[in-house]
Amino acid sequence: MIRLNSEYVAILKANSKRDLQMVVKDFNIKGVDDRSIVYYYNKATERKGQMLLIDSVKGEIRYNFDKPIKAEDLNKYQLKFDDHHIVIMASSLKIDSTNLVADGYNSSWKYQFPGSAAGFRDVVCAIQSISLFNSEYNIDSIQFQNTAFQVEVPTAAVTSTISITLPDGYYSYDDINRSIQTALANAGAYLIDGSGNNVFYIKLTENSVYYAAQVDFSPTPSSLPVGYTRPATGLYSAGGTGLPTTTRVPRLIINNTAFGAVLGLSVATYPAVSAIVASAQLSNTIPQIHPTSSYIVRCDLIKNEYVASGDILSAFDRGDAGIGQLINYKPSQYAWMNCHNGSRSTITISIYNQNDQKVRFRDTSVSIMLLLRPKK
Repeated sequence: MIRLNSEYVAILKANSKRDLQMVVKDFNIKGVDDRSIVYYYNKATERKGQMLLIDSVKGEIRYNFDKPIKAEDLNKYQLKFDDHHIVIMASSLKIDSTNLVADGYNSSWKYQFPGSAAGFRDVVCAIQSISLFNSEYNIDSIQFQNTAFQVEVPTAAVTSTISITLPDGYYSYDDINRSIQTALANAGAYLIDGSGNNVFYIKLTENSVYYAAQVDFSPTPSSLPVGYTRPATGLYSAGGTGLPTTTRVPRLIINNTAFGAVLGLSVATYPAVSAIVASAQLSNTIPQIHPTSSYIVRCDLIKNEYVASGDILSAFDRGDAGIGQLINYKPSQYAWMNCHNGSRSTITISIYNQNDQKVRFRDTSVSIMLLLRPKK
């Protein structure tokens, strides 16, 4: 802690009707803010004070501005004060897309301090705000590895297994169902009704009543129903393998744990045995249509002794932001975390999900504001 000498305290006393002890904490972080602004609010006049520029190393007033400040403007200086003490405001550090680490995930940023390095001693850090677009897919071959599953359809040659791999994207259950229908149509595993509509015998929907995904299985006929026609090519076409010899339902094969989690289905084949009557399968575990429920902010500057990784700075979620919409995180109160002491040339911030998986954002636009101040 650095105490201003009597010469500078006298300057402050001249503007106050009561004695004032001015205490300034050491905040020597070169490259962030070599000097720190302190605002003295004179309670006697209520709406006036002085803007003072303090050298945080020498404890000297370098500049003295006679500048009236409105009381309602105090918040923008981020000061905490009482009748006898004035504390140095926090310095802010902005991180944006120019700091992006090019690793293909778009969720890590490295800030390079101006000059050679910045010295940290007894400093704490907090998130002031984070703004980024909700651009994380829920089906992702790299981040979640949850793109693959199979559908078994009955044919005259017993069965045919159709492997489906979803392209990376943001899917609802309806979207996944359309992908299933596309794969079945490409394989010719469908019929055409009298109105010209494609008829499929497996369907995925959301069942909000039971907080579940629901897969409906309908019997595939052994002969062409009245008014129906066959596809031009593929399994059920005139030149294909043909319809099953006995009416049977298709089956869903979950052979990927990560995709099963999306539907809330454990690794298995549904129904377990070949069936001839219609059935429905509800999720048998809690479905996670989006594997990410919250975001964890990690920073290599942070010394968090209460978590195993030691670098957790904050946590937030998407809020009401839908896909493609802006996520705005502004904490109502700052959670100040201890920083490692020592000299640093860079700070790296990364965003993970609640399962400690590194997030893969598609949009690179971002604004992260960090606050740094001396420890109280």
